[in-house]
Amino acid sequence: MMPEYEYPLKSRQLHSFSEILKGYPEFAEHRRRWFDRVFFDVSDGKGLVPLSAHGWVNGGPRWLRMAIWTLGVMGSPKARPVFRALRHKIDRVPKDISQAQFEIPDMSDVRRELTSETA
Repeated sequence: MMPEYEYPLKSRQLHSFSEILKGYPEFAEHRRRWFDRVFFDVSDGKGLVPLSAHGWVNGGPRWLRMAIWTLGVMGSPKARPVFRALRHKIDRVPKDISQAQFEIPDMSDVRRELTSETA
């Protein structure tokens, strides 16, 4: 397994959000902030333009800036130990593979779940 799977799924998802929403000073000036990289068409004839072109100089409304900040904090590497400590025991990756309790599903059950036919 990849080492990243040691961390809970929610933690990995929040980390992805924080990576997407963080600033990238090494990018071209018009792509550094997340709201410069998200495009939206308001049907004004201009087509897709970044959110920053709609007056989002500081990142949008205050509630949104707070939500973005919260996602950044929760997705930071410093928050990962909290998610790791709170995860369910069944979701933990065993240190010894012989202690793993993998279940191999019955293929007829899997086929039945994936088919569009009624039972």
